[in-house]
Amino acid sequence: MKHFQLFLILTGLVASHSLTAQNRTTGNWADANPQIIQQTLTLPEEGRNGKPLQAGMLEPVSVDLCADALRIEGPVSERVTRWSFAAPGIGGLTVYYDDLTLEPGAELLMTNPSRTIVRGPYTRNDNPQGGAFATGILDDDSLVLELHRPLNDITSTCNISSVSLIKPENAKGFGGAGDCEVNINCSEGTNWQTYKQGIVRILVKSGASSYWCTGTLINNTRNDKTPYVLTANHCGEDASTTDLNQWIFTLNYETTGCPNPLLEPLRTDMTGAESIAHSIETSNKGSDFYLVKLKQTIPVLSSAWFNGWNRENIASTSGVTIHHPQGDIKKISTYTTTLINSNWNGSPMGTHWEVFWAQTTNGFGVTEGGSSGSPLFDADGLVLGSLTGGQSSCTTTGQSDAYGKISYSWNTNINPGSQLAAWLDPDNTGALKLNGLPLSTSEIDARVQINIWPNPTRDYCQVYIPAGTNKNAAINVYTTSGSRVQTTNVQEGLNTISLINLSEGIYIILVESESGKSKPERLIVY
Repeated sequence: MKHFQLFLILTGLVASHSLTAQNRTTGNWADANPQIIQQTLTLPEEGRNGKPLQAGMLEPVSVDLCADALRIEGPVSERVTRWSFAAPGIGGLTVYYDDLTLEPGAELLMTNPSRTIVRGPYTRNDNPQGGAFATGILDDDSLVLELHRPLNDITSTCNISSVSLIKPENAKGFGGAGDCEVNINCSEGTNWQTYKQGIVRILVKSGASSYWCTGTLINNTRNDKTPYVLTANHCGEDASTTDLNQWIFTLNYETTGCPNPLLEPLRTDMTGAESIAHSIETSNKGSDFYLVKLKQTIPVLSSAWFNGWNRENIASTSGVTIHHPQGDIKKISTYTTTLINSNWNGSPMGTHWEVFWAQTTNGFGVTEGGSSGSPLFDADGLVLGSLTGGQSSCTTTGQSDAYGKISYSWNTNINPGSQLAAWLDPDNTGALKLNGLPLSTSEIDARVQINIWPNPTRDYCQVYIPAGTNKNAAINVYTTSGSRVQTTNVQEGLNTISLINLSEGIYIILVESESGKSKPERLIVY
């Protein structure tokens, strides 16, 4: 077991300065009279063998971020409340809410004290029904929450229940994977660029702990884009309904090239899910599947893909897994030998596929803690199963892993809540295979290349659109969770875009027209 001391610093601060839309910074970050709490955490060594990788532990807090808001008069009249939290030496922080119900016009920002990292702004669109919620990981050991509300907003609720303290070693997320792993945009991933768009990193909340897992968006025979995610049962078997509402699903968490990046890449977070079906694991008799349905709308700009599946129960001769080992950026591992019909830890023979990985040009991709629930693909890009566990690692590359079979999970159990068939083939078509499906049919138009400057910026930015772009074009600005916050009609050439109504934060900007859309670009507003 690993033991380390943490000093938790919690600060409640009410802002006392007038704000303008051009500058949402309020007061002095050093203005605080912190209460210091000494806490000893005991974190287990990360293991495999059908258990999820623990990312951190939850520190209970009880803060009503709306309760002490101060009335402010000024050019922009707002109620503003700030709260800060620090756990020196921790690798990252995630905030959990019993109830986050934001009325129109209310915005929540999460930053580190130096404001070099910004998450949000979170708005009503991020949790439209209110209730339990979680804000994505802040990769720092200190955070500041700042809530902005219109003066006439007397009904927003922001009740903080706990903060997850992400382990500073091993399972720290970005940069945590083993050196042998292969990034998805190396040459090994060239033929898998479509299928990678369905892979999600999952920060699981279960009781007083958080865990890393992987999953995939999965298609159904109606092709209706129901936002199902398939992962492993051992990731979610102990999670309550409230816990599931606070799971964080991350799309597009990958580097643009083959080498490991120095800076963390942009990502798309979605919060909350409901349990749909899962295997029955009494005495380890099942195939370890867990099917959930996302509660948030998948952002169109994410270019998400619903992966197809193959339930024929025929051993594939080659394929890959795409996964987030240690909660790190997206990796790919390759197999070139025929899968073996197998089982897991006493389950009946035939519940799992056994796979041995192969060395490739840029490494020897295996699986690690955090890879649990990742899909196993055949050579046609169809999902065969989800990772339960195994013995492969960067130091034991010759060992095998076990993936629970979709064919076994299909209808071995007649209860709809314990099978995949009722959900992935709701009309009982009898399909043995199903191809994948894109979230949006609006394709990226390679001709639409945009340049943005200055970036980072405030008040405005300039966007240059080259000749030949469709004239019926608009520049759309989105939050990182996919909510569109601004639209500006544009023409070819240089366009000046006003940003004065945007809070500071990270946004996605892209040109969309009748012929397609540009590649999304990151825009930082400070």
